[in-house]
Amino acid sequence: DLMSARDKRIIITNTPGVLTEDTADMAMLLILGITRRMSEGEKMLRAGKWKIWSPIGMLGMRLRDKNLGIIGMGRIGQALALRAKIFGLNIHYYNRQQINEDLEKSLCATYWASLDQMITQMNIISLNCSSTPDTHHIMSRRRIGLMQKNAYLINTTRGDVVDEDALIEALEEKTIAGAGLDVYKNEPNINPELQSSAYWATPHIAGHSIDAKFMGSFMIYKELCSFTKAPFNNEIESLINPEIRAINESSLHETLNSIYSFFDDHEALKDSSKFEDYRRHYPERYEWKHFHTNFIITHKLK
Repeated sequence: DLMSARDKRIIITNTPGVLTEDTADMAMLLILGITRRMSEGEKMLRAGKWKIWSPIGMLGMRLRDKNLGIIGMGRIGQALALRAKIFGLNIHYYNRQQINEDLEKSLCATYWASLDQMITQMNIISLNCSSTPDTHHIMSRRRIGLMQKNAYLINTTRGDVVDEDALIEALEEKTIAGAGLDVYKNEPNINPELQSSAYWATPHIAGHSIDAKFMGSFMIYKELCSFTKAPFNNEIESLINPEIRAINESSLHETLNSIYSFFDDHEALKDSSKFEDYRRHYPERYEWKHFHTNFIITHKLK
């Protein structure tokens, strides 16, 4: 993709960190939900099948002193570790390389050089790695088979990091306790066999918070303004490829101001009291008209 963009003189940036907190929140939600059987309980309640309280009904797993194995200790993995530590989980992780010692200590995290060995000792496995050719089916049929019978699998990254067919079999045959999933192999076309009551599902919404959408839009706005050098006179912060283009300034500001007056209100990112107003008025302020707008682009390449 980068080579194609370079050939067509298209500049590429990204919005690093925007979805970190929200995705970690969702991973923690899935951990809580699946271990305490929230989906099963809700279905029972809505179907009118809950008749009486029972001291042994809907028994789940306590989190304190259980082992959480995080696959991928980047920004999201670290944010999940912070949350999980508060719930008393023992933090373990597998990563391409060990994180620095101070950070490891602050997270109370234990590094495993062997993913296979880590999986066998975990009560919960959370996938927080990027989707790359190297991580395709990193939770393969063989590795799912290494999980303890009382263990849970959490996936908030991408569907292709898990062998979904093997996961379905494990859920049906009860060789693992359950799964919490926000992403799927062929979404939005979910495998109809993925119907086990031992999984809790959300429709790829881990990053869907109003805060994330606002902050992401603002970061994009800053990058666009960097092309025109106004009103932000700074370099592009999240440049992925080195090509330079310019966007016609009048076209840029006319379009952006029709979405929201970011420049006037950028202090909201620093003032949480102001930010509450943006959250309350989000639906009418964000129509995402820029998805249907063509900016006037001019080359600045020699």
